Parts: sequence; C-alpha cells; structure tokens
Amino acid sequence: MTSRQDLLSELVRVREDGFAVLDGELETGLFSLSVPVRHRSGALLGAMAAYGPTERMKLLGARRIADELQRASAEVQQALSAMSPPATGSLTG
Repeated sequence: MTSRQDLLSELVRVREDGFAVLDGELETGLFSLSVPVRHRSGALLGAMAAYGPTERMKLLGARRIADELQRASAEVQQALSAMSPPATGSLTG
C-alpha cells in the first residue's frame, strides 16, 4: 500500500469480509490469511492464521480457508466464553 486512503480502504474490506489476506507482501511466494479471535464481550484476544505457498493456497481458495479459520476461531471463542473480559492492554485478564 502506498497511501493512507489505500490503507483505510483495505481496513474497511477486512472488517466487512472478516479476514485479512497478505499475498506476497511479507515474502514473495507467501500467502497468508488471518481471522480475529474475540472474547464474547467483543474484545480482541488474538488472531488465527494460515500460511503457505501462494499457488497452493490460491488453489484452496481464500474463502474456503477463511471459512475454516472462522470455524476454528468460533470454537476457541466458545471455549473461552467463561473468561472475564481481558483487562485493557492485557490478553490475560
């Protein structure tokens, strides 16, 4: 990304889609996709990601990978649902 507007547009897309994609931005030939892991309160606890060679990951499809990650994230969120909300700036609560 080369401008603030590009970044803001990408953040809107990520929020709408529920996942972020990096395609060669970190390393040539590397594709990654990540989803948030949230507490039931909505607080961000972390992220889950899948990485792999661009060709292989694109064969699987970003939507399919995102769906699998989102299912796994939901399972983690459910397992953590009994936790108190994390303290501000803390992942441990």
